[in-house]
Amino acid sequence: MLYGRYHGKILGLAIRSGADGAWRAELREILAEFDNDCRDLSRFSNYLLHSELATQIEHEVLRVSDPDK
Repeated sequence: MLYGRYHGKILGLAIRSGADGAWRAELREILAEFDNDCRDLSRFSNYLLHSELATQIEHEVLRVSDPDK
């Protein structure tokens, strides 16, 4: 549930991001909120969620930078 909420936020940000770089501040805000929400989780769950979210961010960056892939 927690991952799904942030997955949606990052996907939405990737879809509406522009070349101006304003998305960076919003991404930092999303990640800070995610970190805050994860702090009460076990160490393993925290690690797993951060890893999954990092993979998604990499995927979205690649998709936006090269839409043909």
